[in-house]
Amino acid sequence: MDPSLGPRLIPALVLGLFAAILSRSLRFLSSGGSAAAGLLAVFLFGFGGWQWLTPILFFFLSSSILSRIKDRVRPSSRSAFEKGSERDALQVLANGGVGGVLILFWHWQPGTGWYAAYLGSLAAATADTWGTELGMLSQGRPVLVTTLERVEAGVSGAVSFGGVAGGAVGAALVALCGSFWFDGAVVRTLLVITGAGIAGSFADSFLGAMWQVQYRCASCGSMTERTLHCAKKARYDHGARWLTNDLVNLFCNLAGAILAFLASTAFV
Repeated sequence: MDPSLGPRLIPALVLGLFAAILSRSLRFLSSGGSAAAGLLAVFLFGFGGWQWLTPILFFFLSSSILSRIKDRVRPSSRSAFEKGSERDALQVLANGGVGGVLILFWHWQPGTGWYAAYLGSLAAATADTWGTELGMLSQGRPVLVTTLERVEAGVSGAVSFGGVAGGAVGAALVALCGSFWFDGAVVRTLLVITGAGIAGSFADSFLGAMWQVQYRCASCGSMTERTLHCAKKARYDHGARWLTNDLVNLFCNLAGAILAFLASTAFV
């Protein structure tokens, strides 16, 4: 075992167990999601300490709270999405798995670029999630990012002013969570990470609009990510059948990470 991990191993295990129990008791995550989040917390804190754990805690807590608020204010929105507000293991890995890989690069070859990439991935995840949750609470119908035509709320690739603005705020707050550990150009790094997060969320919207699988309910005619709707099997409508929302989220996070890494290397 790497000797640098020794002092943090027990605290990491305690924090991971606490995170798993709390997230499950609050019903933010499913049983599998709680286990995955606990293991991810152990991994990130064990290798990187609070520097790596704080931003992802902010992402998961804020996103879960917004999902819960959206479900209460607009309960009908649940049927549009493949999964509910209780995130499962695949969703945890889709949004946190990139960070789990990046911390290994950072640990083996320390450099600010890896940490910027990590924050960029979380900024993209936050911008996408906040944009979705706040967009569902916005008044009026959103527009499809590829054609700008009006569509029903919840359609993959749909964006609204409230959602985009909320997503930008979320990305900036993730960058702010990591700013305590920036070296040097703090303002420039904040802008780089926020910009990478917003760009990553738009990449998610374009993928969602163009290639994510979508179904149409045979009863009510609504577009949905679910294969079952109104207690009936939904009809395939368009998109690649293998490209689920979890994979789109993974690509979103990768885009944010790559853009933040490249921009921080070039401009920070």
